[in-house]
Amino acid sequence: MIRSYRSEALIIRKVKRGEADSVITVLTRRQGLRVVFAKGIRRLKSKRAPFLDLFNHVVLYLSKGKTYDIVTDVEPIDNFGILKTHLSRVAGAFKISELTNRLLPESQSHEVIFDKVLNLFLILNQVEDQDEEKIINGFGNFLLQELGFIPQSLTLTGKDIDRTLEEVMEKKIKTNLLLAKLV
Repeated sequence: MIRSYRSEALIIRKVKRGEADSVITVLTRRQGLRVVFAKGIRRLKSKRAPFLDLFNHVVLYLSKGKTYDIVTDVEPIDNFGILKTHLSRVAGAFKISELTNRLLPESQSHEVIFDKVLNLFLILNQVEDQDEEKIINGFGNFLLQELGFIPQSLTLTGKDIDRTLEEVMEKKIKTNLLLAKLV
């Protein structure tokens, strides 16, 4: 049985656990959505902490654990520095991450969705001005179509897309509050 493995991933959620640990939700290319445990990354001297930041593209080295797989090492690919300097882009990345986290089932490969999220982070990371609302609505339509909630021929706009997403998730979209405050 394989006890350790590596995986290319996008970090889409972090939750503090205890004094120095975090539970991190990642979207991986091969295993889909995964929840992993990062021991000691909130310590001041942690060498892995800067690489395990939200929206980073990394290669994770993991070992199998009882509840969660444990991060043993991390190799950075891209930290999307420009994206993180614009508040509206950060809000857009948060909404993309929230939709991905809530709609994708755990441990099921979705390479097309991984590639789309990575591509959107790359677009949001460009210097040129971006229409974040158009990017987010396009991603919402893509996700609903890819997961089979709406037909490929249907494209929702405006409040219709948020209403449909909330119906599918059976929860309100939290990042809409952040986006509303930016306007």
